[in-house]
Amino acid sequence: MKFPILGIVLLVGCIDDGSPDPALPESCGASELAGIVGQSKSSLAPLKFSGPVRILGENQPMTMDYNPSRLNIITDDAGIITRVWCG
Repeated sequence: MKFPILGIVLLVGCIDDGSPDPALPESCGASELAGIVGQSKSSLAPLKFSGPVRILGENQPMTMDYNPSRLNIITDDAGIITRVWCG
């Protein structure tokens, strides 16, 4: 009777929760833009991005699909950038 339980435990370890793998290299350039955190959303206007970009408000709904080349930028209610990440 131990073998079915072991099988379930092994399967649970294989569940993908959709979060990015920290071992994968960053492909959207978010670390290069870490300096924009704390700046106004208007500071994005002169910037050119090579890949897809998603700019969202703090509590705005977003799709949960993971795209490692997509740059995500979150702003607060005052239009200040609070977070930048790939996904």
